[in-house]
Amino acid sequence: MDLIMAAVERGLAVLCEKPADLDLERARACQRAVAGAAQPIMIGFNRRFDPSFAAVRRRVGSGEIGRLKQLAITSRDPAPAPEPYIRTSGAIFRDITIRDFDMARFFLPNIVQVTAHGSNLFSDYIRDAGDYDSTVVVLAGAGGEQVAITNSRRQRSRGEQ
Repeated sequence: MDLIMAAVERGLAVLCEKPADLDLERARACQRAVAGAAQPIMIGFNRRFDPSFAAVRRRVGSGEIGRLKQLAITSRDPAPAPEPYIRTSGAIFRDITIRDFDMARFFLPNIVQVTAHGSNLFSDYIRDAGDYDSTVVVLAGAGGEQVAITNSRRQRSRGEQ
C-alpha cells in the first residue's frame, strides 16, 4: 500500500501484485486515495485480460452459450514452492486461490456464499508452515450458481502414486 501511494504521488503508473494489502479497510482507503489518478493503476489480476478468458466471458455475458450455472476453476503449481517462499507467501488462499476468486467474480460478480476446505496431502513443510497443499472452495451466486475452485501446490507427476 505504501509503495502504491508513493508511486501515485510521483505520477508513476502502478502494477501491484496481489493482494494490495491483507487488511480490507487499508485496501479500501488506498482505493479511495488513488481514485481519479491520472496514471494507470492495476492489481495483478491479469487473467481477465487473457484473450481466451475474455472471449469466454464475452460469450457468457452475451448469452451466446446460455446462463452460467456452474463454473469449475483449477489451478496447480508445477511443484511445491521452496520452503522459504511458503513461509512468506501468505498461504495458498492468498498466493494461488486469490487469482481464482478474481476469475470467479469476473464470470459471476454477485457471490453470496463461500465455503473452503484445506488439506495437507503431500508436504510436511507446507503443513509445518501452517499452510495447506491442497484446497477446494465452493462459491454460490445470488441466483444459485455454483463455482468450484480446486488448487494444489503441485501437479501430479507421471507415474507418481
